[in-house]
Amino acid sequence: MQGDTTSATSTLRASAAHRQEHEDLAARARTLLNVDPEHLQPVVITGPIGGLVNSAIRRVAAASDLPGFWLHSLPPRPDGDQRCIVQEAARDGEQDGLAMTADDMGGLLDQLTAQVQGPALLIVESVQQLSTSSANALVVWAQLARLRGTRLLLGYAPAADIDAVGTLVAMNPEVHWIDVQSPSPERLRHALERAARWTGADELDRAAAFCAGSPGLTTAVCRAAAIEGEVTDSRFPHVYANALESSAVPQLLRQGPDAVALALVMALAGHTVDAAEAAGALGILPRTARRLERFLRESGLAPDSPEAQVIVHRVVAAQAGQDIRRRAASCARGLLEAHRAQAVDLFALHSLVGDDVAGRMLLAKDIFTAALFEDAFDRALQVAQNLEATSSDPGEIAWARAAQLAVWMRSDWAALHRQREWLTDPAVLAELDGARPSAWLALESPATVELLLEAPAADGAWSGLDATFLSGRMATVPTTYLRGVVAAAETGPTYASYLAVCALIGHRASPRLAALSECAEALGGPLGVGAALASRIAAAWLFLTDYEAAARWAAIAAFTAAENEAADCAMGYLIGAQAQLRLGNFGRAREQAELAKTNFARFNATTMMDVCVWTLAHIDAEDVAGAEPADAQALAAALPDAVHPLWIAYRAYVCGRTLLRHGETDVAVRYLFGSGRDLARAGIENPSLLNWLPHLVRVFRAGGLTDFHNQVTDDFASRWRRWDRIEPAAAGRRVRALADVGTELGLVPKESPNEPGPSQLSPAERKVVVVVLEGLSNREVARKLFLSKRTIDTHLGNIYRKLGLSSRDELICWARRFPLSSDGASEAAYG
Repeated sequence: MQGDTTSATSTLRASAAHRQEHEDLAARARTLLNVDPEHLQPVVITGPIGGLVNSAIRRVAAASDLPGFWLHSLPPRPDGDQRCIVQEAARDGEQDGLAMTADDMGGLLDQLTAQVQGPALLIVESVQQLSTSSANALVVWAQLARLRGTRLLLGYAPAADIDAVGTLVAMNPEVHWIDVQSPSPERLRHALERAARWTGADELDRAAAFCAGSPGLTTAVCRAAAIEGEVTDSRFPHVYANALESSAVPQLLRQGPDAVALALVMALAGHTVDAAEAAGALGILPRTARRLERFLRESGLAPDSPEAQVIVHRVVAAQAGQDIRRRAASCARGLLEAHRAQAVDLFALHSLVGDDVAGRMLLAKDIFTAALFEDAFDRALQVAQNLEATSSDPGEIAWARAAQLAVWMRSDWAALHRQREWLTDPAVLAELDGARPSAWLALESPATVELLLEAPAADGAWSGLDATFLSGRMATVPTTYLRGVVAAAETGPTYASYLAVCALIGHRASPRLAALSECAEALGGPLGVGAALASRIAAAWLFLTDYEAAARWAAIAAFTAAENEAADCAMGYLIGAQAQLRLGNFGRAREQAELAKTNFARFNATTMMDVCVWTLAHIDAEDVAGAEPADAQALAAALPDAVHPLWIAYRAYVCGRTLLRHGETDVAVRYLFGSGRDLARAGIENPSLLNWLPHLVRVFRAGGLTDFHNQVTDDFASRWRRWDRIEPAAAGRRVRALADVGTELGLVPKESPNEPGPSQLSPAERKVVVVVLEGLSNREVARKLFLSKRTIDTHLGNIYRKLGLSSRDELICWARRFPLSSDGASEAAYG
């Protein structure tokens, strides 16, 4: 409130000072006009263009007791003469009826001399609009007219004086000059404030900045704003353009082609060069250049705001001829190049001009390539969007759209998904020039990958087969082609993706995955594998239930990813979170899921960010001793379009698991069944991926629903035994997660005197069993466990005796029935 009061007080003071200044000016002029007739000389009121001089002239005319006449002139004809009009002034000084006209100034003044008898006041409002011959005739006539008591009151704006007629007036040393000062910025802002309702103080400040201290433009903006009534952020450019069209631009056009060209150059390059340099580049004489610089400043056509410069250019260019526009554009480009302006400034010039100035397309490509190389995605996107918005050429539009897609492949997967229909245009696909995103895009937007797979890719830039695997389209790849590619890339990311999808959908993959993992480590070491390969190996081990291996490879992917491997880094964290969840390390799993979400946000992968949210909810559902479970209703919100089928199934499973924690069993059962149906529709037959069936077994058993229980348990046992035949190692590792359900189904054998289990062994002996299962000799086992070979021999002898075994082969068979984790424990898992 105090700030508002202070502002109002300042405004009132400014208004009072403004009125007092005009009254003082009028009093001074009256004094000069009412002196001894024998010493009368013209009084010239001079000031900036835009109405201030005219306002002062009217105040003086209204205060005079002499009969007055207003003299107006039309634009000069080619021969230099101009038609003139005289109107008689009313008692209040305003113009009244038409008095007389003539085809030239001399003839009109002769008529006036014959009609006016005695003292009078002749008012010429805009001397600068007179031609040289008209001004000369007026000056000569004034010398004689003063002898008859005729006073001369002239208005003069030097910035608009094309023919320098002010010098003719100034030749008389006795002419009295009165200067009108431009109003203060506070006064101009107050005028704007009173003109209309502004949506905020920021909008009012913006309007004041656009007016650039010009009283004439401020007056025009006030009129346009008053018509608008309420000025909003979106409507102000329209108000500003209307004000320019009604005031500054018509005055500019009267100044001639040089003035128009200079205004366009300053709108295009004014942020880099000054008006004097621009005028010199246009070949304008220094004297004229100084006047035009002042004209642009006083008329508001040289604003500092880039947004205002764009509007000024648009409005002026609409009234300028093509030759002037091209002259200005060529000059602006030369000035920018001379100042070594950034290429993006040059392209902004081309986009703003809209004309076919040479080099526009090539320049756009150069700027785009440089910006993309520097990861300046916003700048690269701006170049492409500007070109698309301003071009009508189909080839340029196709390139601009392809350029935007290329940017989004690295910075905004959600935008890439929204504009994927551009990929149906062959011209856009051709302009992509092999640019491709990470193949992990298949998990974010399978629909986009479907379209990208139809386009040719640059060698080594992207593997369409890699994305085919990840998007679940393996069945569409011809077998002969598949064998050839896999055989040629048995150590690369494509092969790892192939193995991961094999494991996901329930095909055998662990022997080849183990060989690939060993080969990758042997060739590059853990830190030299590369994030792309490491992230895919991690995914494959996750699907094969070796969660410790998955966590290790996921960490390699996350920690070694380069700047252009953001997707591999984010996937490393997500896979790590899933692995840690299934190992029961909930704190670590939460940390990894949050990091995954943060990294996916770097390139706006909104679906994968949702997957991270579901992962966090999954962790809360499993961690019964930790946080409260998530809000199942929020998790069940509508999915975006074209989501990967794996995530549809996973979201349904997490909702069901969360509802079980909340005790809403009936609804949870529907979600769990839905998850199973979604997995089946996606062709995912790996029963160890999600525990939807074990949870249903427990629910139906607890509820006494025997028929449902029997049907689900038979289905589960059948699936699991099939998986055990395909991937016995993976099935054995995951079987410990089944707990009571596995025992009930006979998948996890009960310990008995006839078949002793892991409880018969000491922790040290269980660790030895785990390492022996890796295929190592006794000496190698001893080296890995930092024990002596004799100790290992002793442990194995005790193990064989306790379990009633006699060889390594029998030990391996026993371990498949009673699987152990890497530390030898027979602990529960989650997921």
